[in-house]
Amino acid sequence: MPTVPWFELSLSLLIGACAGFLMHRSDFCMAGAFRDLFLFRATLLMRPLVLLVSCSVLLFELGRGSGLLPYYPFPWFGPPSLTNLAGGLLFGVGMVLAGGCVVGVLYKFGSGNLLAGIAFLGLLVGSGVYAEIHPLWARVAAAGRFAGEARTLPEWLGSSSSAMIWIVGLLGLVLCGWWGWQGRFRTLHAAEGYLPPWQTALLLAGLSFGSVLVVGLPMGVTTTYAKFAAWLEALFVPGHVDSLIFFQAQPVSYRLPLEQLTRI
Repeated sequence: MPTVPWFELSLSLLIGACAGFLMHRSDFCMAGAFRDLFLFRATLLMRPLVLLVSCSVLLFELGRGSGLLPYYPFPWFGPPSLTNLAGGLLFGVGMVLAGGCVVGVLYKFGSGNLLAGIAFLGLLVGSGVYAEIHPLWARVAAAGRFAGEARTLPEWLGSSSSAMIWIVGLLGLVLCGWWGWQGRFRTLHAAEGYLPPWQTALLLAGLSFGSVLVVGLPMGVTTTYAKFAAWLEALFVPGHVDSLIFFQAQPVSYRLPLEQLTRI
C-alpha cells in the first residue's frame, strides 16, 4: 500500500486555500468571463483571463523545457470529441444560471451565498447522475472524436508544441500590455479589500505552476465533486457505487516531482 505524501498534500491544501482566497477577493470567475463576453459584449473579466492563460502556458513551457514539469500532455488529457462541445455548452448554461463556475460556487457558498449552496448540491447530484450514464457517454465520445488520438492542438497539426506555445503566450502578453497601456485593467470603483482581477491572474498563474511542481498537475477541482458524490452515495448504497465503472476507474499512476512513484 503506497504511503500518503503528506508534504505534497499539505502544500496542495495551502495552494488551494490561497487560490480560493484570491478568487474570492477579486470575484474572479472563468465562466463569468465568457458569460459577459457572449451576453453583454463586455471584456472586463476576459482580459484578466487572457493574462492568466498567457502567463500559465509560458510558465508551463519553461517548466517542461527545464525538466521540472514531468508530463506533457498531462495524464488526464484525452482526445477531443464532439461530446466536449455538447458537455461544454450544457456546463456553460448551468454555470451562468448558478452565477459562477465550479470554483466560484465554492467561494460564494463559503461566504454564505444560498444560490451557490444550491448549485453546489446540484454539482454533486450531477456528478452522481453522470456516473450512471458514463459507459454510454464514453462510447458516444469515442465515436465523436475528430482528432484521432491527438490530445493537443500541436499533436493534431503535427507541429512543434514549443513554437506554438511561445507564439500564443507572447501574443497574449503583448495584447495584455496594450490593454494595460490603455488603462483597461484599472478598476474605477471597488469595495474595501477588493483585489484587482489582473493581480489575481498573475498570482493564480504562479500558484498553478507551483501546483505542477508539487504534484505534477495544475490546479483543478472538478473531479473532487465526483469523488465527494461517490463518498456520499457509498454511505447509503455502497454496493451500487462499487458497480459503477466511473467510480471504480483505475487511478492514474505517475511520478510526483517531490516524491517517489505514487498512486492517486
